[in-house]
Amino acid sequence: MLALAAGDVSASCFIAPHPRLKPYLSTYYFTAMDSGDGPEVLDWLTPEWASVRYAYHGATRGSIHTQPMVDVPRVHFVGPTTLASPFASHSARIASIGFLPLGWCRFMAEPASHWANRVGPAQDVRSHARFMDYWPAIEAAGEPRAIAAIFDAMLLDALDRAGDAACAEEALITAAHAALI
Repeated sequence: MLALAAGDVSASCFIAPHPRLKPYLSTYYFTAMDSGDGPEVLDWLTPEWASVRYAYHGATRGSIHTQPMVDVPRVHFVGPTTLASPFASHSARIASIGFLPLGWCRFMAEPASHWANRVGPAQDVRSHARFMDYWPAIEAAGEPRAIAAIFDAMLLDALDRAGDAACAEEALITAAHAALI
């Protein structure tokens, strides 16, 4: 899955998370970029909910809107954005987890406003999920279906450890999200 043929520039695929995680996540998404001997591939992400991204092959640069492009850590966190976000690479494979608003409440241990329109190292976000603990396994897996299984294990573990008390505002967030949709 996500193999690039000679001359291809990019490819993406999406894998649904475990059914227990559906209320909290949009999807697992995987991006492959390869410019060969050409210029760096540049793309834009539209405004979106928060995500954690693992560049398990290669390196990427990115920013929020018109801020200068910078090298981003191989495991980085992107808060909820209201602005388009450019990213670029000569060659990279990126695995990402998209968090819905209820997912923020369930998995993060700080207000979303701390990460609004911000990109930074994943270890800087306070979370019930152990994003960095799973990095070696994700890097070694190197294939979307295997990585999706690791994501499921990581997030189900965090969900089980947090218990029911993790999201006191669940009903309010669910209602607000439904109204937005």
